[in-house]
Amino acid sequence: MRYVVAKTKTVTNAGISDSGHRTKKGFIIINEKEVMNSDFLEGDFEARVQILGGTTYTNVEINNIINEGGWNYGL
Repeated sequence: MRYVVAKTKTVTNAGISDSGHRTKKGFIIINEKEVMNSDFLEGDFEARVQILGGTTYTNVEINNIINEGGWNYGL
């Protein structure tokens, strides 16, 4: 599973809810499945991440980022 960190506003504009996601200072963590299931995005995974202006991380990498602290769950 891959994860994406992108601006919350961009992600919600792409039809992905911020509810139940970790957020920090205007950024959100979403997973590969959410990126691929968005009807507002086109192309393969990498193209969709580029549209979101996000950065892709592996499971280990995203866990390290989360462990740095400051990430809160959206309601």
